Amino acid sequence: MAKFCNMCGKPLEEGEVCDCQNQVAEAAQTADGSQGEYTAPSQAVTQPQNQGQFNQGQQQFNQGQFNSGAQFNAGQFNQGPSQANAFVNKVLGIVKNPVEEIRNIAYSGNNTDSFILLGVGAVLYIIGLALAMLKLHLKLGDAAKEMKFPYVKYVIMIAIMMVIVDIIAGVMLFVGTKIVDKTANPSMVPVWAVVGLKSVYKGIGVVAGGIVMLLLPWPGFAVMLAGAFVSFVLAANAYCVIMQLDQVKSTYIQMISVAVTVIIAMFCTYMVLETAKDDIVNAAMSIAMSGLSKLR
Repeated sequence: MAKFCNMCGKPLEEGEVCDCQNQVAEAAQTADGSQGEYTAPSQAVTQPQNQGQFNQGQQQFNQGQFNSGAQFNAGQFNQGPSQANAFVNKVLGIVKNPVEEIRNIAYSGNNTDSFILLGVGAVLYIIGLALAMLKLHLKLGDAAKEMKFPYVKYVIMIAIMMVIVDIIAGVMLFVGTKIVDKTANPSMVPVWAVVGLKSVYKGIGVVAGGIVMLLLPWPGFAVMLAGAFVSFVLAANAYCVIMQLDQVKSTYIQMISVAVTVIIAMFCTYMVLETAKDDIVNAAMSIAMSGLSKLR
């Protein structure tokens, strides 16, 4: 009678033992061994790969941040000289073709350029007045060594007063337009534009006069006055062109502005002389006391 294995159902001969259990055990060992051999390389390969990807991404991210910052800083650095060159070219354009350039500034509706021009004029005032004070100091000779006169104080004071006179002259163009032309609707934008123009041209005249004054005092002073007159006429004409005023109205507006500006300028001159009177007396006293001390 044939026998069968109770586990797998294989027919067995008399006394034969089925080896199905041994095959199952070997298969299990083989599976375990292959799984261990597969897992270990997988971990060994996967971990460095992921780590490399992470490090590479972090490096690219940091490098991107650094490069973007470097590009931004370089852009800012390059932008400064370009803006300075553009402004210098604009000032040179105003000197060459004042009416056209000032009209462009006025029509732009932006007062920034006008205020910068006003600042340029103030710097030119300081330079020209410093040259004039230097001539005064050299003219006094040895007495200047004993005289305690505040040169810097008066250079800054006169420069500020000249800027104030420029601003008042521009405002009076605006007021004169309101008085003469009832239908006009003036804006302060062209006013500031012509104030900047007037400051630059008058500043050029002050510097030129200061240079001439080092050689010839009175001709240098005449050059300063001529520069002030030319700058005023040029600014007034530019304003009338911008506002599109006719010749008659333009003449009346300029007369109003000139009258008020002259009065303000005379008042500022009086204030400077009154302030300087005490300093001149003190300087003279210091010279006298120094002379007495030497006689003793």
